[in-house]
Amino acid sequence: MSAHRVTPPISSPSKDSLPLGWTQIKRKKRRKTDDDSKVEEGVEWCCEDPNCKIDINTGLKSTDTNKEMCVDLEGTAVFCLQELDCKWFQGQFFVKSRNTRGKRLKQTKSFALLAKQRDDVDDCLACRDGGYKELDITVYMKSSSKNTERKSICLEKLICTGGDMMRIQADGQQKFEYASGTGSSIQKGLVSLDFDADQVITGKKVETLVEKYFPSLIDTSTAESVTEQLPDCAIVVGTQKMVLPMGIFEEMNDNDSDGWLSE
Repeated sequence: MSAHRVTPPISSPSKDSLPLGWTQIKRKKRRKTDDDSKVEEGVEWCCEDPNCKIDINTGLKSTDTNKEMCVDLEGTAVFCLQELDCKWFQGQFFVKSRNTRGKRLKQTKSFALLAKQRDDVDDCLACRDGGYKELDITVYMKSSSKNTERKSICLEKLICTGGDMMRIQADGQQKFEYASGTGSSIQKGLVSLDFDADQVITGKKVETLVEKYFPSLIDTSTAESVTEQLPDCAIVVGTQKMVLPMGIFEEMNDNDSDGWLSE
């Protein structure tokens, strides 16, 4: 019997092959309705296929139960990029409006922010020019007294794009670490931080802002000016919105006569 090679039958693929360019990141698009009459307001989709039902904002939607446990804040944030390609930087958030959902909470006019760049970003997303970063940002409350430890909350894996003209966004519900005077706990819920830069300030103009809002970055014992100590410093100013858990705020006591805002 002569030996011969048996060629196995070639099975057809179970799925159609992916089109060329399927890995390319696309801009968010608004898709028209089937009757081609108007654009669906408030809904952004991943593509222009009318049969696609994936709403890219799904992760940002919340339930009424989650909303009742959160405080919405809006105002101006100031970040200090003390050097080129800094791996961490400080910020200050000044609240202009808030929604406490009827709760009597002590008013907090500002928050301290500390952003740290993550080093576990996927190689496919990493940008050598700093165009894409992932940050962990810790939000610090001001303590009511010197004997009280400051409460803080750390929001993980926020997306930062745009280089110095930063845009920081939360991707859906965030896992966060909540620290108080009684300890800390890791939770997951509807917390977010969104920042859009309006201007970047450099040169001599940064000196007053650094001295006022970020004094810990400069050495006051030397005769060197701020720009001499931090020659590449940039101050980034923009609009910021935050959603924080209500538990991080102090409730209004009956003995308190002011310092709170209920909306």
